[in-house]
Amino acid sequence: MIIAHALFYALELRSLEQFRTSEAAATIDEQAAAIRALKALTHNFDHGEYPDGQRDRTLALIERKVAELAAPKKPAESAKSRKRGARAGKSS
Repeated sequence: MIIAHALFYALELRSLEQFRTSEAAATIDEQAAAIRALKALTHNFDHGEYPDGQRDRTLALIERKVAELAAPKKPAESAKSRKRGARAGKSS
């Protein structure tokens, strides 16, 4: 049995110690074939070279929301006081 994972960004990767499977689940020939196939597809790749735009946008959104919650709120102007202000401006 071969297990494949799609890997996208460095923070989404698991270390080798976090991911282990039983070698007894496959025959020696199957293991050898899998190793040959993986070596043929393997090359140096640095996941850190690629920015994670979704993560960056999510963190920016969180920071904006935290800033909004931390900022002192101005009391909302009531609808009546807005109407009064509008009428006063018309009568001048």
